[in-house]
Amino acid sequence: MRKWKVLIVDDEFRIGMLIKKLIHWEEFQLECLDVVDNGERAFDVIQSDQCPDIVITDIRMPKVSGLELIEMTRAKNKEIKFVVVSGYKEFEYAHQAIKLHALDYILKPIEIENFMEVIKNA
Repeated sequence: MRKWKVLIVDDEFRIGMLIKKLIHWEEFQLECLDVVDNGERAFDVIQSDQCPDIVITDIRMPKVSGLELIEMTRAKNKEIKFVVVSGYKEFEYAHQAIKLHALDYILKPIEIENFMEVIKNA
């Protein structure tokens, strides 16, 4: 069975690594492509041969934000599923993520059960 490739993007690298540790990779037939610390690097990965199936991204990052990353990816007609993870409760961020067809908008600190349910459904 093919494993889905996941890219994790968070400008706080330790948070990205924590997210990586939270995911039950084998249980959900997933593999972690990489953990990167900005949207610009993430977009490079998305455009490469290693294009992920799912991107878990922070919303506010230097250079390219999570929302900009989704917009840039959609402009390239890439059918990638996005899960946005953020410490910001502003409705506008969540609203924009939904308009860009993100699967979910999860607030930090991450509630593990809710997060795993979103990943499982991706």
